[in-house]
Amino acid sequence: MVWIISFLSISYFIFLILLIRAWNGIKIPDISNPADPFISVVIPVRNEAHNIPLLIRCLGNQSYSFNNFEVIFIDDYSEDGTFDQLLNYSKSSDVKILVYKLEEKANGISHKKAAITYGLTKVSGEIVLLTDGDVLFGTNWIQSYARAFSSTDAKFISGPVFMDGFGFIDDVQSLEFSSLIGTGAAAIYYNKPILCNGANLAFIRDTFFEVNGYEGYEKIISGDDEFLMYKISKRHPFKISFLKSDQATVHIQPKSGFREFYHQRRRWSGKWKKHPNPLTKVLAIYIFTVQLSFLLLFISVILKLVPPYTVILILTIKLLLEFIYFKQMYLFFIKELRLIPFIISSLVYPLYAVIFGILSNMGGYEWKGRHFKN
Repeated sequence: MVWIISFLSISYFIFLILLIRAWNGIKIPDISNPADPFISVVIPVRNEAHNIPLLIRCLGNQSYSFNNFEVIFIDDYSEDGTFDQLLNYSKSSDVKILVYKLEEKANGISHKKAAITYGLTKVSGEIVLLTDGDVLFGTNWIQSYARAFSSTDAKFISGPVFMDGFGFIDDVQSLEFSSLIGTGAAAIYYNKPILCNGANLAFIRDTFFEVNGYEGYEKIISGDDEFLMYKISKRHPFKISFLKSDQATVHIQPKSGFREFYHQRRRWSGKWKKHPNPLTKVLAIYIFTVQLSFLLLFISVILKLVPPYTVILILTIKLLLEFIYFKQMYLFFIKELRLIPFIISSLVYPLYAVIFGILSNMGGYEWKGRHFKN
């Protein structure tokens, strides 16, 4: 067992080194050149009434000319007045806001994919910028994407997302989320796009229809972001990029309660086995196996099957490489990497990863008032 754990640990250290190399290797794009293509911002929403005012404020504070972008909201049968609230903003805002409701409830089809697809039939822009109803972003968010597309031949651009927080639990969630963003960026760097986040991405409108949108994956509840990126990357290799710019970053909030956190992680972890990209499945199995080996390492030292110095050596290298990885990402996000939450998160994560890895293959989860099966 010691040799197996050692082998997996070494492979994980190499994996971390590759992530660090990739993050440092991603070029910060030149977004200083003026560019003003018309952009359609598409935002599917459900029960976001409490988040809409701040989102509208972010949109109204954009430095990009109001004549060069539109915002299209698609309401997915909200039950908290979101639709009426958006209609009111559309009448009073200086930003061009269009509000639609799904024409009919999805029948066995992902509601979010249905909302996005419907929204794309209403856009005027060649470039579609996709986000969620619970995000915040800076004044140059739209402009950074406009210039990124104008300076590259990308068909799909994934953007950075940071999970803000103020307490210990928030810090732990932020660390986990940052690792996903960093892994996705690294995979794109190595031209193996497997991860992105639907809260911050953009693509060419015609490319969406060229690959027939979500066709083939409509009934898979989550994955509207990654499945689309995968389809576009298959049709247009080397045309996927990551926008490493602090101006393009969107911010989301961690889950405040355990129930919300639990069901969100169930939703995230449950899609791996349905993913069309085999590399995603390989990565999911690999991460699960590695974290299981770390968990077994703790158990083995308690049972005195592994000498303590072996555990100390492996954990020291693990903590050091993970610290370098997260430190460089937090520097980019201009956030403080707090040491205590980082250490505790690193030590506890193997147990967490194994538990949710097992749960992802059974039962279901709730999301925005609906129940889904994994």
